[in-house]
Amino acid sequence: MRLSKGKNADDIEALTVFAKWVLDIGDGNISTVDTGKTSGLEFEISIPPEFCNVEQSNSTVSDVNDLIIEKIAGDSTSYFSIDKAEEFGGTDSEFNTAFPVEHLNSLKIPGVPHHELKLKDGVVVMLMRNLNQTIGLCNGTRMMFYVAISRVTSPEGLKIFVDDENGCSTNITKNVVYKEVLYNVPVV
Repeated sequence: MRLSKGKNADDIEALTVFAKWVLDIGDGNISTVDTGKTSGLEFEISIPPEFCNVEQSNSTVSDVNDLIIEKIAGDSTSYFSIDKAEEFGGTDSEFNTAFPVEHLNSLKIPGVPHHELKLKDGVVVMLMRNLNQTIGLCNGTRMMFYVAISRVTSPEGLKIFVDDENGCSTNITKNVVYKEVLYNVPVV
């Protein structure tokens, strides 16, 4: 963790409190919220309002991701989801009438990736669904240069956008901590 230096006693105190909060998040020692939705290693936590403003519900995770993609130099590549039914009992014509492809591709359902995924070289990607745990492809796997809360240098630089299962902004999110990852890290 690399925090900026405080300019006065108040700044230093605020940075000390922030540093403790960041370390508690990483260690899994943050106070949890009992929503009855998580189990095992997952804990739901409440993000302080100064980092997660639920009143500004127009800024969703997708909006922020799109903005970041635009700001990174280079050409983007689009990847599209499959828009065919594998076991549809009718003909292609009947499928297109019952489920217009344009409509399916336009759906934006919380918890389900959008039809189009835009990526550029250097864009951070984090796996959100278990794909193959035996080879390490599980929730939270850093696919490239994952930046977490611990990389923020000041409280002012941290903004967290969280959508609940209904697509509404919230300050409640899962804090998944894999402490076993750090078991064999050499102490310098």
